[in-house]
Amino acid sequence: MHYDDIAYNEKNIFPGKVYNRPTGHNGTDVYPGVPKHYTGEDVNPENFLKVLAGDEGLKKAGKKVLESGPNDHVFVFFDDHGAPDIICFPHKALKAMDLLNILKQMHHDKKYAKLVVYIEACFSGLMFYKILPTDINIYATTAAKPDEGSDWCYYDEDINNHVGNTCSVNWMENTESATNDTTFQDQFDYIKLHTPNSTAQQYGDLSIAKLPISLFLGKFVFCLRKTPKPLSPINANIGNNFGSNRDAPLVLAQRSGDFERYQQLVTGRQFVDNMFSEYVNSIQHLMNAN
Repeated sequence: MHYDDIAYNEKNIFPGKVYNRPTGHNGTDVYPGVPKHYTGEDVNPENFLKVLAGDEGLKKAGKKVLESGPNDHVFVFFDDHGAPDIICFPHKALKAMDLLNILKQMHHDKKYAKLVVYIEACFSGLMFYKILPTDINIYATTAAKPDEGSDWCYYDEDINNHVGNTCSVNWMENTESATNDTTFQDQFDYIKLHTPNSTAQQYGDLSIAKLPISLFLGKFVFCLRKTPKPLSPINANIGNNFGSNRDAPLVLAQRSGDFERYQQLVTGRQFVDNMFSEYVNSIQHLMNAN
């Protein structure tokens, strides 16, 4: 499930190609072969939840859904924007309780033996904080605490944009270097150590973190090598090329030399800050009334 608006976007200077490292046209195009079961307007919270639940209506319509059972290990990864108590789809948002209700229903319906959820989004910790039970065989990792944003990384000078989120890049590149014995806890420790501006979190049944990643993502053929591929921390690879997603528009405007746009953004922020400050001051007497 992906919106599929990058490869042929009018702003993409490499039409039909997608890169996820700051190497421009010298890098590996990761777009060929990407599944397109749900794209465009089909990428929405309703379909996402129906896919997890194994919805019969979607299945009859020829759409892919999760057809797992009580002996299966399920891995779910979500990457998009977030805000308190929600994660965002292109035109709608998914509430934390709606996701939790589906996960509980999946447990009731025996749709998995164990389930792992990774979420990359600002404020993603609030999707599970104090609400995800520890007794339904679900382990969750989020890119950020309930009260913080997540990181961008990998600025690509060719396209003047960032092509990764730090937490996601870390877990994916860590997985590429994993052995069949590497556990979720090993990966979490690596992510937390090398994601500088947000704090990765763990929720749910933490005993699942002791299990090998390979039980969920499959055996790693490249791990038959005697020595695993050495890991290079992302922050070593990219120097200071990471930061908060909230500051990405400012950084892009500054790097591109669009100082008019930069000033507009700064002025806008100052306006909002001043407006809220004045509002709080105007009701201060009500707050102190008691």
